[in-house]
Amino acid sequence: MKCRHGFTLIELLVVIAIIAILAAILFPVFERARAKAQSASCQSQLKQIGLAFLMYAQDYDGLFPEGDMLFRRADWPYNLNEWDIHYDPCPGKSGWAFYIAPYVKTAAIFMCPSGPTHNQDDGLRRSYGWNYQGTHLRVCGAYGGIEFPAETYLVCDAAYPYLSRKGCTLHWLQTWLGHFQTNPKYQGHRHNGMHNVAFCDGHVKSVSQNAILENAGGAANNNIPPWNWPAWED
Repeated sequence: MKCRHGFTLIELLVVIAIIAILAAILFPVFERARAKAQSASCQSQLKQIGLAFLMYAQDYDGLFPEGDMLFRRADWPYNLNEWDIHYDPCPGKSGWAFYIAPYVKTAAIFMCPSGPTHNQDDGLRRSYGWNYQGTHLRVCGAYGGIEFPAETYLVCDAAYPYLSRKGCTLHWLQTWLGHFQTNPKYQGHRHNGMHNVAFCDGHVKSVSQNAILENAGGAANNNIPPWNWPAWED
């Protein structure tokens, strides 16, 4: 009679150790590949958002949308389950998504693949912030509007849908960008420390957490890229 032999304990431990080593090597590789794919998908969405802003401008005398507009619920033309950007009850709706919605058709485009399901502060279901203070109601081209569109931020990864400088420091901008968030999903620099940014000419690239703050404050930096903000009023 033949005697069947199973694995010895040492052989089993060796196999487990090999599997653990392979997992430790491969899992970070897979995670980096996944993060890179999510960043590429985010850049694709921002590209479409940027082009939607430009198409809007083509239809409205070259002007980007207004930054401080409220819309009544009756004016909201899209499915509320998908497009409702405020918690109920709310008497009005504000949001740049309203303006460019006809050019993108789906609300999913406003959600970064690496971002949260909604912004934590006020329920705005977007992962991107619009540089409204530097672009709203401005001509999208260089003549009479944004002098350096290829260098001026339009929309980027953020923790809040509107980006501005509130007060006399950059603290509020960093708050809007999510630089003080501990949850990586709520950080604007959610792609390995980088923000994906759509510029006013339609191109998209990644910008580091530190570099995105360039020329963001101080009267000497008014109306120049990348923020293109008007004179301080505070």
